[in-house]
Amino acid sequence: MVRRNYAHVVDVAFWDYMTRIVQTILALVLVILSAWLVVFVNTWPDRLSLFTAAWDLTILGYYNIAVHGLPFIYNWAALVVTESLTLVFWAVSFSSVAAYYAYDKYDGRLNEKIVIAVIALSAFAFVLHLATCCMFARAVHKHRQAGKPLFSPQGKVASPSEV
Repeated sequence: MVRRNYAHVVDVAFWDYMTRIVQTILALVLVILSAWLVVFVNTWPDRLSLFTAAWDLTILGYYNIAVHGLPFIYNWAALVVTESLTLVFWAVSFSSVAAYYAYDKYDGRLNEKIVIAVIALSAFAFVLHLATCCMFARAVHKHRQAGKPLFSPQGKVASPSEV
């Protein structure tokens, strides 16, 4: 059996994987709630929230595929950049929805409750991403201190001594 080379993949703690699963579920719920708001309220903060949740699902999908399926597409620098962008998107998203809600533009109790749920879940997603971003940066630092390679050896198969 041919084994792929995982030497360039940054080792993270087990709880980080669990946090990524929670982030994926949270992003999926936020896509659904934000889509509801876009259909029935349709303001720019709702569209931004929908974009941010979809962006988050895309980045988490890339992370899971790169770590568990195709290690040759794994790039820790791309993950640091996209995680930082995701932090900015979540911060802008939940604060703009909250500001628009405080301005009292939403009508109806159902939409009001959904907006409150979007604000709370978006803030929680922001906090989770802040924690994972800090822990991933720490893991990258430990990876580099250990002298492990930065990038994939481009399709080379790992020898039994490297595994």
